[in-house]
Amino acid sequence: MSISSVIEALQTKNAAIDGIVSAPTALPDSLDTIDLPAAVVWPGAGTAERVGAGLVRHEMEYRVNVYVAPVGQGTAAGSYSQAVSLLQAFIDAYLSDPSLSGVIDHSRVAHNGLQVLEYAGQSYRGFTVRLVAVEKWEV
Repeated sequence: MSISSVIEALQTKNAAIDGIVSAPTALPDSLDTIDLPAAVVWPGAGTAERVGAGLVRHEMEYRVNVYVAPVGQGTAAGSYSQAVSLLQAFIDAYLSDPSLSGVIDHSRVAHNGLQVLEYAGQSYRGFTVRLVAVEKWEV
């Protein structure tokens, strides 16, 4: 599979999570508050290696930043509660479908907990889920 195929599969999964308003496959220039909570995927580090005659194993980390609410808008307690619920929903969704409906072989899930995330010069309350996707293909 290609990196863009995995991003599309992740965003399809993310868009189906109750409470997510937007999960764009193309990187937006900015985040509008009407589109929050939003999930944005950032492809990260990875490795690729030949593991046999004509077989490649690719492992790559995808960071899914979930922007819940702008800092300074609403209450910290409200966005905290919303972020905690969404974090659990993301973990559950990824663990229930470790192959992203067959797009990859399997995945591992980690997260950074709740934090302040920056996007286009704006600070948001949210979290990052790190999904390590493992796939193999013939060359």
